[in-house]
Amino acid sequence: MDLMFINYVKMMLIIPIISILLFALMLFLVLKFDRTEHKMSFIDKIKWLDKTLKLIVILYVGGLLLGLIVVIAVGGIFNASGILTQAHSFLGASFAVVLLPFLIQLYFYYLIYKEYKILINNLLVEKIFDQANVHALKKIAKVTIWILILNLVVYLLEMIVSLLGMLAIIYLPASLFTVMGTDVNFNATLNADVLVYFVVCIMVNIFAEIMDKATAIYEENKLTI
Repeated sequence: MDLMFINYVKMMLIIPIISILLFALMLFLVLKFDRTEHKMSFIDKIKWLDKTLKLIVILYVGGLLLGLIVVIAVGGIFNASGILTQAHSFLGASFAVVLLPFLIQLYFYYLIYKEYKILINNLLVEKIFDQANVHALKKIAKVTIWILILNLVVYLLEMIVSLLGMLAIIYLPASLFTVMGTDVNFNATLNADVLVYFVVCIMVNIFAEIMDKATAIYEENKLTI
């Protein structure tokens, strides 16, 4: 096996290592919460979950940035045209398919975080059945619908490309692929992420409606008292 290729693989090892460490940390935190949450007060639970979420987000975003830097830098080292050409090739070829939906989804997560901060600040002072919380939850529920739509569109496009690739292999001459250097990636399996987004979307929207109804009943009871 080519020595340069082996060195390339060695340098790329940082990406799976970061992923393993991050998911191991998440597993540890989930198990810890599962064992100790019954001993916590309501406020302690909210504080713990808030700190844990911030930690995971910081590590996740940091890991993504580090992984992107490694991919571009290592690709540049092993590419005769250099890092700038590697970055240009990555952005040019993958922007519409990978990077653009990812950036849109990051913006959606930012919108969710804004409403999340409103919820957390109110819950920490035990303002639970409050219209501000209902409004924030309904905004989060709306954004989850947008995220689901985005992932469904991306998944649909992937399936169309996969179908076209299969049809091309069946009906086009094999020599054409050799000349074009075509790399057909078959992705005909059901994307589990889409199912997760679908379930989360339904649950968040149901919870928002329950919170709206509970807050209305709470306010009515306050008036009668």
